[in-house]
Amino acid sequence: MNSFKNRIKERRKIERAIISSIQFAWEEKAFLGSHYTEENFRYLVMYYISEIGMFGQFPNNPNESKMLTFEYKYSDEFIPDIVCLNRRKNAKKIFVNKHNPLVVELKINASIKGEKSSIQRDLRKIKDYLHKENGNFSFEYGIVLNLGIPKSLKNNETYRKKLEKLLNENKFKIKTNSSYNLLFGWFNPITEKPEAFWLDQDSPIRLGN
Repeated sequence: MNSFKNRIKERRKIERAIISSIQFAWEEKAFLGSHYTEENFRYLVMYYISEIGMFGQFPNNPNESKMLTFEYKYSDEFIPDIVCLNRRKNAKKIFVNKHNPLVVELKINASIKGEKSSIQRDLRKIKDYLHKENGNFSFEYGIVLNLGIPKSLKNNETYRKKLEKLLNENKFKIKTNSSYNLLFGWFNPITEKPEAFWLDQDSPIRLGN
């Protein structure tokens, strides 16, 4: 099986895991209400990512090369919610590779206000770290998630339109068989279903279709 077919298979596994995590998180959030936090969401996403086996198992096996962890600090500006690290060791020390399998940023009730949007910031940040070749850390797969919409926002349709516009503005302008694997997922309150989109597709993203 060639690398392109492998990547399609991997992307489908990731997408199914993310859809499941968003659905379950939404049900938990509906039950817990104001007690539901971003940390609840983070642990649930970690569970489903761990279940597919591509990125190691959480809790981690010290003998495995892949390690799943929360909030790994790369710099003061970049502390992602979840990462999968490739690690290697010699007789004295364990090292983390510069190129790693996965990075995830997630939010609850993220607002959309142009350049100040936390979703916009997360998308740009993850895009910067996909296959980066300037000596910093880079990742094979990136995921950006949002659960819910701001409580102050009364019009779900307005939010949907703004989000749809934002996602299309942040798509990679390259062919679908590129290696820029960035997935966005959210729970659509209009259709009451989770949605996930890879941002390197040729056709425009349409939320709720």
